[in-house]
Amino acid sequence: MAREHVEAVRRAYEIFACGDREAAMEVLDPDVVWYPAVDLLTEQSIYHGPEAVCRLVFEEIPSVLEGFETELLEIHDLADDKVLAIGRFQGRVAGNGTQVKQTFGQLFHVRDGRAVRMQSYPTRREAFEAAGLPV
Repeated sequence: MAREHVEAVRRAYEIFACGDREAAMEVLDPDVVWYPAVDLLTEQSIYHGPEAVCRLVFEEIPSVLEGFETELLEIHDLADDKVLAIGRFQGRVAGNGTQVKQTFGQLFHVRDGRAVRMQSYPTRREAFEAAGLPV
């Protein structure tokens, strides 16, 4: 089951990176909850449901970061239904063009091949610590 969870998270990253909103809705559990790490880029501190998560990724963040892109750098299988993903996002701040590039972490809980809970962390170190992994 662990391999399936890792592949589900890898697939989710690929789908979100290519901008396929319809496919993104399919990799999210109907009860998905996302706790984003970067409050400055988001309108809310918690996003409930696939539509809210897709609105965040495909509308809210790109409205603040022009040319918003994300990529998966590392993926770690954890106990039970958990997967730790380390990624990087980049873009230009809307209005002033300042380039932003940041590594971040996301702790996923996966059920039936879909993300059911996502907790994001602003740094790799924080994500590893939250997952109980050595930094």
